[in-house]
Amino acid sequence: MFERYEKIFMTGHDGEEGDSHRIGTGAGSRTAAPDMPFDRALRKHILGEGSASADQAPQPRPGATDALPSAPAQSGDVLDLSGTWHAIRPAWRRQQTAAQRLRTRNPEVRRAADLLRTRLLQKLHTEGWRRVAVTAPEAGCGTTFTALNLALSISAVADFRTVLLDLNLRQPGLGRILDGNGIQEMSDLLRGRVPVTEYLLRYAENLAVGLNSEVSPNPAELLQSRSAGEALDEIERQLAPDVVLCDIPPLLAHDDTLGFLPQVDCVLLVADGTRTLSTQIAECEDLLEGKAPLAGVVLDRGRAPR
Repeated sequence: MFERYEKIFMTGHDGEEGDSHRIGTGAGSRTAAPDMPFDRALRKHILGEGSASADQAPQPRPGATDALPSAPAQSGDVLDLSGTWHAIRPAWRRQQTAAQRLRTRNPEVRRAADLLRTRLLQKLHTEGWRRVAVTAPEAGCGTTFTALNLALSISAVADFRTVLLDLNLRQPGLGRILDGNGIQEMSDLLRGRVPVTEYLLRYAENLAVGLNSEVSPNPAELLQSRSAGEALDEIERQLAPDVVLCDIPPLLAHDDTLGFLPQVDCVLLVADGTRTLSTQIAECEDLLEGKAPLAGVVLDRGRAPR
């Protein structure tokens, strides 16, 4: 597990992993103002100095309604985390402790997750994206591990609201990691049987998680249903999150993910450095062509040098 995140490859990134992507001291880095907290400085670094112009406003997702919230606040603004967001029930303390222990357990994993967070948030802001599907070519590549560490990393930036959903209806895994098994059934949320604020759990002031304890008998049909898209729209309408991370099944194993692609803005592909083949990644890229942009490829796991 500690060998995860040996390297991170993001599509569209030129050059080496250099100082231009860091906030800190040293040549080429950007230093935060002395009177500015680090989380505000990081948001300012990600979103840029000025506000976006009207002609740079993100285009709505095909089929989206006018009820969706506007773009996230620009740098310098403070999000109001009261109201509907705070109507979400806090998770049990042991679950919150399990999540924080996962983030602090290994410094290398935390550093890699933070680097992935910054690059992904920059990409989302540039493209006007919000919904990210985290998938892999095949099972066992670490999508749940990646999605959870990424969500915890984003939640460390106080001004960003994040929603993490376990939409792997064949092999749900978030509940097992967060000690929250046997609590919820994702099908209830996707079919509109339970309100958003009653289903989600808050693991931090700005992180809401939707767990799943059910192996659905018809996962592909449920993810492709109109009610599933309406559930995601309702999450955005009520909570106005900056990022919605969806942990979904492997792309090459079933048609669940292909049917769900119209509901997301981009895809983050997780590859296992010890067994994923380049031909599998190429096949995934072919399947995504014309359906959803590939935000990046994360190499999870790697063989440590002797």
